[in-house]
Amino acid sequence: MTTKAMASLIALAFATAGTAHAGAGDPMASFGSPGWSFTEYTTSTAGGAPVGNGLVDVNKTLYFVDEKAVNGVKSWYVFFDPLCRSVVDAEITFSSVITGIVTDSKGLLLSDPVYGIGDLTYLNNRYTGLERGDFARQTGGSTLSIHWQASDPGDHVRIYTAVPEPQTYALLLSGL
Repeated sequence: MTTKAMASLIALAFATAGTAHAGAGDPMASFGSPGWSFTEYTTSTAGGAPVGNGLVDVNKTLYFVDEKAVNGVKSWYVFFDPLCRSVVDAEITFSSVITGIVTDSKGLLLSDPVYGIGDLTYLNNRYTGLERGDFARQTGGSTLSIHWQASDPGDHVRIYTAVPEPQTYALLLSGL
């Protein structure tokens, strides 16, 4: 292994220290305070409670849903539904560039039929999305910074990322 390759691996190890990560290709999160987790939400998570109706009720866990890719756009649903009022500060990094963010309940409801996944129940009501004082900001090409003060039914956003073309994967592999 070359010195340059070793330095890259060491830099990657330091960059991901203190982050929560679910699996290959999934987003990663780093938190402003210790004890948090970032995990994929599926029908088996938290008893399969519907998303968006305040029934998940789990503290110190930020969830993501790996949704559909449609016409070159990949969708991710990120939410926080604590048992009691709580604050989360995090940086979430996706594997490709963020192309859009939906932060309001109407936008979430309208985009559910297109991007929502069939085995998960979305019960978006007028209190989903973000409230005054909360934010979800793109701080880099593929990084999202969030500050949410949530209570039932929590805070919810949908993030759109670009779907890399096959030649992009080939270029990444050749770099390794």
